[in-house]
Amino acid sequence: MDNNNNTNILWNNKWIWTAILFVGAMILSACKFVELPDGGAITYCSLLLLWLITYFFGFKHGLVFSILFGFAKFFITYATNEYINYEVWALILEYPLASGVFCLGGLIRTKKTTQATDKITIYNIPKESVKLTGGYLIGVFGQFIFYVISAVLFYPPNKQGFLPNLWYCIVYDGSYLLIEAVFTVILINIPPVTEAINYVKYVATHDNLTSNTDYF
Repeated sequence: MDNNNNTNILWNNKWIWTAILFVGAMILSACKFVELPDGGAITYCSLLLLWLITYFFGFKHGLVFSILFGFAKFFITYATNEYINYEVWALILEYPLASGVFCLGGLIRTKKTTQATDKITIYNIPKESVKLTGGYLIGVFGQFIFYVISAVLFYPPNKQGFLPNLWYCIVYDGSYLLIEAVFTVILINIPPVTEAINYVKYVATHDNLTSNTDYF
C-alpha cells in the first residue's frame, strides 16, 4: 500500500477531519475529569475539539456540526445515566442551542496571510491566536448563558426568590465551565500547541503542494 497516498487523503479533506474532531469531542465529552452531583462536568477539553470544527472550516460548516453535537451529547448524557429533563424547551436549550453557539466564533474575521500557492514551512503557518482563543471563549460563554437559563427555568435550586436561584445557577454552571475554559485557554496558547493546531488546520484546508520534507 502506498503510504504517501494514505497521507495525502488527510490533506484538504474536510469530511475526514470533521469526523475525527466530532468523534473525538464525543469521546472526551463522555470522559469526565470531575462530575458534579446535580449535573455538569469538567471534561478533557471536549469543547475545544467541537470549536475546532468551526475554526478549521468556517461558520456554516461549524453550525451544522455544533448542533449535531448537541443531539449527540443528549445520547451521551442518556447513556451515562445522568438526569435529563424531558421538557421540550429544556432539551432544546441544553443540547442543540448550548452546543450550537460554538459556531459563533467563526464570525470573527482575521487577515489571511498565507495562500495555497505559498511555499509553506511550520514557521510561517498563520497564527490566528485571537480567533482560536476568542472563538472558543465565545462558545463557552454562550453555552453558559443557555445552561443558566435552562437551570433557572427547569432545574430551580429551590432558593427563596428569583435572584437567589439565579445567582446559585450562575455560580454552579459557571464553576465547571470556567475551570475547563481556563485550562483549555492556557493549553492552546502554549506556542507548540498553537503551532500544532494551525498546522493541522493548514493540512485540513489545503492541498499537499509537495512531499519535500524541507517544506514541512
